[in-house]
Amino acid sequence: MKPVYVLVVLLFILVCSCSRDERPDKWVLLSKDKNNTYYYTLDRMTKTDQHLVKIWVKTVFHDMRHVGEDDIIYAKNMYMIKCDIKKYKMNVGFNYSPAHKAVSKTELDQEEGEMLVMGKPGKEAPIKTEETVQDLYHPLIPDSPADRLYGIVCH
Repeated sequence: MKPVYVLVVLLFILVCSCSRDERPDKWVLLSKDKNNTYYYTLDRMTKTDQHLVKIWVKTVFHDMRHVGEDDIIYAKNMYMIKCDIKKYKMNVGFNYSPAHKAVSKTELDQEEGEMLVMGKPGKEAPIKTEETVQDLYHPLIPDSPADRLYGIVCH
């Protein structure tokens, strides 16, 4: 009976250590600059017939950032890339603490056309832009992380 128990415990440890988000091969290096390191994952990438690609990008900050009262060490954002017109936007994202817990959410307010940082309930903070909802897709800047991502997922 004891060997079966040990085998079950070892199997449990193996399954827990191979969780989907912690696999070393899940996040692939995309780009690095003086402030951030960018990674992408193909795990949950989707492509539509309308040439739209949705893909998650993880941005690791070289220096800790702050959102409200929270310390942030990285963010995960869903990039939406229109391959046919070479434009992109970030649709939704999550900011993570040093303990790897999502402490705030950033999403697009479709009616107002502005990004909202969704922290603790009732503490949403709009990030003002001069753009309208129709203009939210930005042109790709050559050699930017978004441009490199376009080259990977749209070809």
